[in-house]
Amino acid sequence: MRLVHRYTVGPLPTSRFDLIGDAGELLGYTQVRHRASHNAFLPPEAANNLYYEIDEAHRGRGYGKALMGLALAEAKRIGLEKVRLTVTDDNPTSHYIIESHGGVWLQDFVCRKGERYHLFEVELT
Repeated sequence: MRLVHRYTVGPLPTSRFDLIGDAGELLGYTQVRHRASHNAFLPPEAANNLYYEIDEAHRGRGYGKALMGLALAEAKRIGLEKVRLTVTDDNPTSHYIIESHGGVWLQDFVCRKGERYHLFEVELT
């Protein structure tokens, strides 16, 4: 399994990495924003740096936890001292993955679509 850098683009620099399996299959991907931001549905206090996703066919095999570790290493490499992540209330697997990497819950909020989110922060030491 390896992380492949695909690109870094945008006025808010964002680096995209693909998680590739031993047989060359795409397992998932992550985006590392070089500074925290939020989309139109989230309040400004929910600005975050990291998004990750494992392809549905490959979930439940530890790839999410591995991808998170690799993404955090990349965030540290680009100079971030901490990252923030937002997770929907109905995603306990992501909550576990983030907490297993030292993520600390900061607050809950409801987005403009009415979905409940949790904001986590991970210190990169």
